[in-house]
Amino acid sequence: MIGLLSVTAFGVLLQRPPLGAISINSRAALPLRSHAPQMGLVTRLILDQDGDGDVDLDDAKAWMAGILKPDKEEIVVKVDKKLGTNYPGDNPFGKLGENGKGLHVPAPAKEITGLDESITQMCATMASAIYEANLGDEADGAPKTPTAPYVRGSGKVLFERTIAAQAGDDGAELVLFDDHDGLKRALPPIATVIYGDTMIIVWRGSITPLDWANDFNVTPILSRAWKGVAPGIRVHSGVAGLMESEMALHEDHFVESIKNNPRVKRVVFTGHSLGGSLAAVAPLFALGSWAKDVPQVEEWRTLAFEGMAVFYVDEKNTDPLTKNVLKQFAEYTRNFVFCGDGVPRTPSNADYIDGCIDGIVDNKVHGPPFIMHKLMKMQLGNMDDIKDRMAGVLEGYKHYSKIIYYEHPEQKGPPELLEADELDAIKFKTYKDQLKTYKLTTLDYIFHIHGVIPYAMSPQYKDLTHNGYVVVD
Repeated sequence: MIGLLSVTAFGVLLQRPPLGAISINSRAALPLRSHAPQMGLVTRLILDQDGDGDVDLDDAKAWMAGILKPDKEEIVVKVDKKLGTNYPGDNPFGKLGENGKGLHVPAPAKEITGLDESITQMCATMASAIYEANLGDEADGAPKTPTAPYVRGSGKVLFERTIAAQAGDDGAELVLFDDHDGLKRALPPIATVIYGDTMIIVWRGSITPLDWANDFNVTPILSRAWKGVAPGIRVHSGVAGLMESEMALHEDHFVESIKNNPRVKRVVFTGHSLGGSLAAVAPLFALGSWAKDVPQVEEWRTLAFEGMAVFYVDEKNTDPLTKNVLKQFAEYTRNFVFCGDGVPRTPSNADYIDGCIDGIVDNKVHGPPFIMHKLMKMQLGNMDDIKDRMAGVLEGYKHYSKIIYYEHPEQKGPPELLEADELDAIKFKTYKDQLKTYKLTTLDYIFHIHGVIPYAMSPQYKDLTHNGYVVVD
């Protein structure tokens, strides 16, 4: 059990932080739970309250005070949400571009993605902006409170302004922006845009503890939602449960929006991390239910960024219906994997995670907190125990999309288009030289590499510059 919890802790380290660097006049006025200090990853993880680089009794007192006492009621300045908080502002790869700009990764050609570059760029922009339009714990439209650091409604304004800038003269219509109000901490926000003949639906990735709980709810389940079209496919239960809710909430809206826009011929699901995993299973739900109500749609596609492997299929006993759907996935779905990112290798590639853990444990000076370090060294130095307990379950998960793979952050030329088995064959040691090049510990590398794309592929982030932790437009 301890080993499994430690794997869960490792996975949490790969997720994006809930709140990036905020440009306000006074950080001291922020409530304790909303602090976003300008520190390295490890100090954020161990909640170093006094910023001295050590975890000691003073830090424990400050942390307990934040739990037992009410948050501060005053805040000096409320700020609008803005692009650049997470990338380049909170990512060391955001310093690699020319003239202080973040690293930029051009969108691959249609031969690789199956989509026009303009659609790929719009997906990258939406998958990035959905994070920064939903910074903070409070719902975007929640009543003003003294402790809320952001201007009410500024998230939707930012998202809509960003996709309009991306579309330019072609125009784009935001038809849905839902952060689930009071359930924002439990359900990933969603947005829908109609851009030319394409409807793009995006979900945000993991931010909250409940997001992470869903990431690690790995029971492979079958649902009556898709049993009629693919009875041989089981899906990661955390992702399937969230998608069941999303479709129950919004599928009528999707159908109505498509019918009201006869030019829509294609639906593309997208998102990053957990959002990419949701995008991978969304076509399965659509094909099993509301796709028949919109025959004008000719293509159901997924363009995911760094999504997990969420499908579990007994390939030796696959029925014709399931084979047909898997064939469609191979043709119409793509998942970006950027360098040594561990998330797309989960939950099935235990050997890859083993290599990551070995690297983390070797970084004794800059490694994780003491207790987690000990747990990893005792429980995760050898993954055999986990493999034995979970044999046939975690190992059974697989990507059924093509993989768009980048080996190096600054590689020249187009990415490779891989099969899932080819990605599984790549070991973590492949990226050891990158740790030296970018002067990162293993933990910092696997954390920050997960947050490069989609941001670095969005034209709206291309000209943002990194100046310490202050983003200058």
